[in-house]
Amino acid sequence: MRVPSCESPSKDEGPTFAASVLPAPQFVDDLHRSVDRGEMDVYYQPIWDLATGELDAFEALLRWRHPTWGVIAPDFFVPLAEESGFIAELGSWVLLRACADANEWVASGRRVSIAVNISPRQFELQSVERIVGEALALTGLDPRCLDLEITENVAVADVDAVAGALRRLRELGVGCALDDFGSGFNGMATLGRLPVDGLKIDKSLISRIHVSETARAIYRAVADLGHELGARTVAEGVEHPHQIGLLRAMGVDRIQGFLVARPLPAAQARSLVGSRPPEGRVPTPA
Repeated sequence: MRVPSCESPSKDEGPTFAASVLPAPQFVDDLHRSVDRGEMDVYYQPIWDLATGELDAFEALLRWRHPTWGVIAPDFFVPLAEESGFIAELGSWVLLRACADANEWVASGRRVSIAVNISPRQFELQSVERIVGEALALTGLDPRCLDLEITENVAVADVDAVAGALRRLRELGVGCALDDFGSGFNGMATLGRLPVDGLKIDKSLISRIHVSETARAIYRAVADLGHELGARTVAEGVEHPHQIGLLRAMGVDRIQGFLVARPLPAAQARSLVGSRPPEGRVPTPA
């Protein structure tokens, strides 16, 4: 088994591949022990309001510091966690940690939302409604400061049951966004069945909007769809300055990507709350 790793979670350059090989059973066993061993950590990538240029939210992103293999990319170990069922414990841990960090920021007068990804497998293995309620109760976080992000692949679960749980959470004030929209074939059907108030447009759709009219037309149509449904839109994967003006012209609400900020450890994220991105990264309208 080849193990993808990241050189550094602060760089977050994406996965590379280790040259050595780790037996799959040992790797899965290590994964199941990772939380108890203190090897997991949560990083936070800022999401900026495109109209004001102000920090609006953070997305919680998981990092695993394996004692032998270094920082391992979540794109590798999360599917293994889903397959083995460990995603229930891991997802609950991330949710609790993210809510605790966010409540600390809010308690210090720095109001900001936290977005936490929920795996489709979590809906099959546990009551997401219950674990969210427990995390909010244990940390004291205002439900209005929590957004759950689910992918269009949630269609593999019982969509009606998922929709019911999300609807009850929304009644408490918890937000719900459809993540990576446009990356697959189930997005449109899922969007019509779930009570979402946010739409995160997949980074695969943004890569050519500054050089291709066709790409711009597709992106504009997706953004318009979100607004027609009353959902706030987030552009993922923003990496080029020329994309900012185009996204603003399309009415996109928020942006996230390496251009404005990479994922940060909790301490650095806390210091960023209430600030603006580096000069020129998210210029506000005149």
